[in-house]
Amino acid sequence: MNISRSLILLFFAFCSVQLNAQKCKYDLDKTDPMTNERVRRITYTIKNFFQISIFRKTDDYRVELTVRFVGERNFKVLAGEKIYLKLADGTILTLSAAQDENPVSYAALGQVMTIYVVSYNISQDEMKQISENGFTVVKVTLGGEELIYETSDKTIPKTAAGAKCILSN
Repeated sequence: MNISRSLILLFFAFCSVQLNAQKCKYDLDKTDPMTNERVRRITYTIKNFFQISIFRKTDDYRVELTVRFVGERNFKVLAGEKIYLKLADGTILTLSAAQDENPVSYAALGQVMTIYVVSYNISQDEMKQISENGFTVVKVTLGGEELIYETSDKTIPKTAAGAKCILSN
């Protein structure tokens, strides 16, 4: 009788551990065919035209910004330009663009659109800070225009969980 109780308790303990395990859902999770390195990305839509992704390829961590503008924009985002992430604990991370980024303009639904995809360097320690707090505000200046967007209350814990996933092996 005691053995069956022990087995039942062991079963429920195992199930509890499985339920509490981190479930990671990536927008991109593949192996680079050239280097055989794992590449992962999780994207958060802050506004329908403003997305933030967290990215990892081996020990290279990045925050990526994708912004769509109505109309043609011709400015270049230069390496070193900043993006600011405010964490739930009030800490502000300042990240620098990894390289120059040019705009891509295209026609959609009878109008011209311009998209920018900018990759910012982030350290493993800074990614860990996101994993502990999540981010609440994103601020960036593009083409002289300051963009500041708050994340929703539902998004904050998702950004923390996503950063934990990005940090996991």
